Amino acid sequence: FPQIGTQYVMERIVAVLSPPSDLTQVHRELESFSDSMFRDAEKVPWEVRALWRGMSTFQTPDQRRFTLGREQDSKAILERGEKGLPLLVMLGEHDAYIKRDALEELLRKHFTDFSVRIIEGAGHAVHYERVTEAMDNIFKFADRIHRKNNFGTVQELLRLAFRYVSFSA
Repeated sequence: FPQIGTQYVMERIVAVLSPPSDLTQVHRELESFSDSMFRDAEKVPWEVRALWRGMSTFQTPDQRRFTLGREQDSKAILERGEKGLPLLVMLGEHDAYIKRDALEELLRKHFTDFSVRIIEGAGHAVHYERVTEAMDNIFKFADRIHRKNNFGTVQELLRLAFRYVSFSA
């Protein structure tokens, strides 16, 4: 959905997909691209930023073009949205990648049940920068869907899901 990307992100994508005549410039663009996911990248530990940037740094130009430039068929998800598939979208208040109005217009056309939540103080990486707010929104959304469909409570669903998953601090 290129119509929902900001000019900034579209320019970064073009820059990182361009032929690598100057590898230093390519790496600067990759750094800029990955750092722009955060409202204030300087507050994110260097190790975290390096991990987020790492995968793109090791990709060949062809792999990067495939990852960022491939056509994606959205027909199936849009059809499901028209049939009532619920959708939760969380956007950071300072998201440099997504045009909020264009996204909401697209969703209105194709989804009968969608929620857009704006997370204060976050950039594109909402789930990293505002973990509690992101998880609260996910739990409330899941609870609404499960209550609507009589699937039980979210707690029952999570108890079942977490039976198979363990997290270490």
